[in-house]
Order: sequence, then C-alpha cells, then structure tokens
Amino acid sequence: MLLIDGDLRRPGVAKSFGCSSEGRLTELLSGTIELHDAVQVDKRSGAHYLAARREDAHPQDVLNSLRTEIVLDKARRSYDFILIDTPPILVAADAAIIAKFCDHNLFFVRWGSTSRDCVVGALRRLMLYNVKITGSVVSHVKMRKHAQYATGEGYYRPYGQIPKLQQIAHA
Repeated sequence: MLLIDGDLRRPGVAKSFGCSSEGRLTELLSGTIELHDAVQVDKRSGAHYLAARREDAHPQDVLNSLRTEIVLDKARRSYDFILIDTPPILVAADAAIIAKFCDHNLFFVRWGSTSRDCVVGALRRLMLYNVKITGSVVSHVKMRKHAQYATGEGYYRPYGQIPKLQQIAHA
C-alpha cells in the first residue's frame, strides 16, 4: 500500500509518521526524480508514503497534469492499494482534481465538528465536479455520545460489559 499526501497546501502525511523531512512529491510530479526515489518508508510500521511539502506554485496546476496521471499509473504497477489524502473539498478543488485519477473515492466527515450544512455543501460540490463517491467514513466518533442518539443504544456498549437488569415488580 502507498499513501500519497495530495494536500500541497497543508501537507501532513510525513508529520503523522513523525518525520520532519521535506516531501518530494512535487519533484516527482515535475519529472526530476523517479517514484522509487520519492517514496519514503516508515521504519516502525513499514508503510510506504509519498510526502508533500507546502508549495508556492498553485497546487491545482501541479496536480492537474498529465504527469500526475503517469505517476499514478507507475504507482499502480508497484502497489496493490494507493490512498491519496486531499484537502477538504470546501477549502480547495484539489480533491476533485485528484478524484478523476482515482478508481474509488471516499468521503470523510469528522463527527461532532463538521456541520450538516458543510457536509451537504461538500457533496454538492463533488457532484458539480462529477466525482462519484464509493463510500463515506465518519471519523472521531464518540461512542458514548453517539449511543444517546441511537435507538439501539445497547448495541454500542463495550463488549464484555453486561447491562444491568431491571428487577420486575410482581403485583
């Protein structure tokens, strides 16, 4: 699997692996280096990733190129799965640009902090760009709070915790 930092405005993939080194994605997309020279490997997990660095160039110009398509085709030959992390669609159209090169697109929503209006707006924008969403992921769910809203509250109890039985009064 290869994780690509497709957020050239606020890259964060390298940081999530605890690496402070500069990413080489833009060099790869410009053709000055090859894929194997740009890929980094996390020593702890063995994960392969392409880190980006903040760019002065307009990210949409960098991403919307034939070279991006070529790089992704090369990566497909070396990796079974490629995940591309993009900026939020309401912040920049970068996600929609990258989506056209992808086989599947996941829509991520952060539970408890992304408003319903933002979710609807983001989905509408993706529809305008003809991006097909394969699935959605809700992250950072607080299960206790979520259980208050769910009708099947008992299902969300931690496994192994036995619910207290109510005593039945006989008349």
